[in-house]
Amino acid sequence: MKRVLLLFLLTGFMACSDFDEVAFTVLLPNAGEDFVFFTEEGGTTIDLDGSQSSDVNGLGFEYIWEITATPEGTNPTLTGATSATPSLSIDPELSGRITLSMVKSRGEQQARDFINIDINP
Repeated sequence: MKRVLLLFLLTGFMACSDFDEVAFTVLLPNAGEDFVFFTEEGGTTIDLDGSQSSDVNGLGFEYIWEITATPEGTNPTLTGATSATPSLSIDPELSGRITLSMVKSRGEQQARDFINIDINP
């Protein structure tokens, strides 16, 4: 009798749940560590790497990188903004901090991480 009751309860809980475990995952964004960059040594292209990002269930996700802050009067260019490893082109005379955000998304789920790059401090 206990087994039948347990089976009934388990079946009832599973039937009542509208939580879709297959569609949901926990997103773990990782835009990389903040760093200092010198154009004299590194040129004018900065390679970014968000490939250490993951999601708990291994369901996959999309990347969206954005430049969120730049030194006044500068206009860096972001190439490959929907990939794990975009690049940022900067003026060799640029000096100051650039902040970028990386959004990982899967359907309506989103998680964000930021990275600061101090250029020619």
